[in-house]
Amino acid sequence: MSDNPSFSSMFRRGRFSRSERVEQDDEKLKNDRKEDFAVAAVAFVLKHDEKFKLHFLVSICGVQETEVNDYEILLHPHDFDLVLLNEKQNSVIVFEFKVDAGLDSHQKYFGQDFFRTSLPQGYGYQINQKHFSKCSSRKYIVVQKREKYEQKQIGEKIEGTLIKGIQCYTRSWIDLFLEDYKEPSKLLADLEESLEFSFDITELKSKFLMKKDLANSAQQSIEIYQLLKCAASEYGDKSAEPTVGKGENGYDFGIDIKRKTPDLFQFLQANQDINNRFIWFGYEPFAGRELSVWVCALRGEMAKKAILEKIPKSEIYSVDSQADPGSLVIYRANKCSGDLEWFIQVLRMLAYMK
Repeated sequence: MSDNPSFSSMFRRGRFSRSERVEQDDEKLKNDRKEDFAVAAVAFVLKHDEKFKLHFLVSICGVQETEVNDYEILLHPHDFDLVLLNEKQNSVIVFEFKVDAGLDSHQKYFGQDFFRTSLPQGYGYQINQKHFSKCSSRKYIVVQKREKYEQKQIGEKIEGTLIKGIQCYTRSWIDLFLEDYKEPSKLLADLEESLEFSFDITELKSKFLMKKDLANSAQQSIEIYQLLKCAASEYGDKSAEPTVGKGENGYDFGIDIKRKTPDLFQFLQANQDINNRFIWFGYEPFAGRELSVWVCALRGEMAKKAILEKIPKSEIYSVDSQADPGSLVIYRANKCSGDLEWFIQVLRMLAYMK
């Protein structure tokens, strides 16, 4: 099977995502590989995309625009993920990136071990005493998922705090990308989309929803995300996560419900191929349907007909039996009910069908 050349395909096919010699429960090593790839991808785009570099240095790092080109990009020097060094101005900016894992104690600028001299040595100690003591301007910036923020990082800490000569900040992944990128370079667009798909970064998914006209604001996109999880949890799949998919007609955003609750959806399962997809529900803005529920993997036309006969007529939905040979699609016919209410009504009807 062929694959499109992208950061995502590089991650999937490279050593970063493979698990040879890795025990199944060795999450730390898996997280380290994810972070290594993400940092390398950011550094690569930082080097080759001038607009991204300008935004990154000015908005993320607080560098003067006239000094942007004076910074050297160093990948994984010493124990650090990324370092931007300006020898002309005696300035250094040290980055620690986190994807799924939280900060280790010696990486926390708000903790007691930041200046620890014993192994593992605190990053504050390494910046001040070992590697960049001659720099008159020293900054340390953590980039991580917002949901991983600790209490001490929230509020004034995010705006920056000075600790023993090091200006420390916390940034989220979404901060790396400008809101007004109307026509980002192909390289930058690939980086953003790859981080969204490969690393499950919620705030980037929220931005993605707005970019693809699935939501009008960050708040609305978060509400959509939580709404889908709530509906899935109501009917048997509390662990389900919404995902973005790309089909022939554009992008969709929804959830695949797995077969986890034996007393629900029994009639459907009797007419489905249990080895394939079960139910998908979500938003299909480019397919002409705002909200839809797909009943998948039906065992032929007889199975489809049996389910069609069990679906009661209603003003709130319509049924399309021709959208896909093995599926039925139920979509909202009008907006008389809210999104969550509509999803739950349709899922309830399918769950208790007899």
